[in-house]
Amino acid sequence: MAVSADVIKGKEMKAVKHLLVIGMVVSLGLSLNACLADIFNPMPTASLKLAGGDPYGPVPCTITFDISGSKAPYGEIVSFSLDFGDGTPPFTGTDLTQPIVHTYETPGPYIARLPVTDDRGRSSVSPGLVISPKEGG
Repeated sequence: MAVSADVIKGKEMKAVKHLLVIGMVVSLGLSLNACLADIFNPMPTASLKLAGGDPYGPVPCTITFDISGSKAPYGEIVSFSLDFGDGTPPFTGTDLTQPIVHTYETPGPYIARLPVTDDRGRSSVSPGLVISPKEGG
């Protein structure tokens, strides 16, 4: 029995349509997976607060930072790097419970920021904390 070209062409079109549908389902699944990752594996939260000192006081201006509110909802914070914003090396570590003390030697303003990374490799950065010491006084 001979098969006509129209029958073959119709089967090819049907196969192409099935491949397109499969491709769309896979693409939708990948997109959904990315959305669910954000829901079920949320980003860590970086928390930077002033714990002591006057951020508008005269230089040298000693400030104590509190980062203990930083958290990872489904894991733990494995590293942080407190950037004081004044060009000095950041304070890095893993212990969120320790207060961090820094002295600003020249008038500001400066913006301190705290990036944190959790044990799943996800990172976030705190909102900036403005420190603006003034000339001696």
